[in-house]
Amino acid sequence: MKSIIILFLLTLQLRVGRIEIKGNKHLKKDYIISLINLKKGDEFNLALYNIRKRKIIEAYQREGFFDAKIFQEKLERTNGFVNIYITIKEGPRYCLKNLVFQSDLDTLWLKKYFKLKLPLPYDEDILDTKEAKLVELLNNLGYPEVTIERKIGRADTAVTLYYTIKAGKRVRVRDIRIVGNKHSRKKIIAREIKIKPGEYYNFKKIILSEKNIYRTGLYSSVNFKLDMVCDSEAVLVFIVTEKKPRYFRLKLGYHSPLDFMGGFTIGHRNLFDNAQKLELQWSFIREFTSPKKRDINISYNEPYFLGSPFTMKMHPFYERNYEDTLEFYGIEMVLSRDFTPYLNSSVALKWKKLSMSTQEKGI
Repeated sequence: MKSIIILFLLTLQLRVGRIEIKGNKHLKKDYIISLINLKKGDEFNLALYNIRKRKIIEAYQREGFFDAKIFQEKLERTNGFVNIYITIKEGPRYCLKNLVFQSDLDTLWLKKYFKLKLPLPYDEDILDTKEAKLVELLNNLGYPEVTIERKIGRADTAVTLYYTIKAGKRVRVRDIRIVGNKHSRKKIIAREIKIKPGEYYNFKKIILSEKNIYRTGLYSSVNFKLDMVCDSEAVLVFIVTEKKPRYFRLKLGYHSPLDFMGGFTIGHRNLFDNAQKLELQWSFIREFTSPKKRDINISYNEPYFLGSPFTMKMHPFYERNYEDTLEFYGIEMVLSRDFTPYLNSSVALKWKKLSMSTQEKGI
């Protein structure tokens, strides 16, 4: 018999006291407490607590304990604290014994894909993972409108899952369009797109293309949409929002005991309208009456150097240290190539010269 004892809690300043969980065998106490998201000393809110405690039963049902319930519950008010006592009746864990498919795909292929050795304890995490990977697989094979519906049939402690899976029409990309590039050339975006006209819809390639376009540094947002031409063909549209090509940043600061710092950065993200980036940085550190350090840095970045898949970076620099009367200047060049989002290679050449400065102090 289920008994619930809830005291009237009228004081707004009540805090959480003890939390005791009993009857739990499958789920650990710490995990159950994390579901209600309360710890000793937290402000107690009865309405919020009642909403959160439902997550306990939901967690049990996700792992096949469909008869689980809170058998006893007691909220006890003591000296401004609320002690929480929960007793859980887990019940039996159901087993998944059968999968039934209704689909426009081959059902034998679907059974092989799920690769479940039945019977096995019911676990929605396993099913969610299988379903997500199936959607991803089909999306990358040309099916953009995949839907999966799962219904549960229970008898005693056995579960039969009834799947309705619709892959829809396989869609081929007839053309690719670019929208929003008012000040940048279409080829800057086009060369970053990995899916080509004539290929089947491939979500993985589209997302990779979006990331590549972002990496140019020219766009604040990149999205895509499909404009269907017919049941099996579509135009893939990339929609971009451009950043302002020119930028200027000013920095000022103070460092104890007497140092002031400052400088500026000025640059252009799309020099010659070809995604080349040029930037000048100037900075200084000085005391009230005399300078201590000065830096000048120029950076030039050219993707697809000379039409190749390599990126070229050139960095002339100058640094003057007034305290040590030293000057550094030189140039660094880097040639790099990205093979995958996680693998790249580069080669660098650097020339640097040190000399003693005889010039008078000045900014």
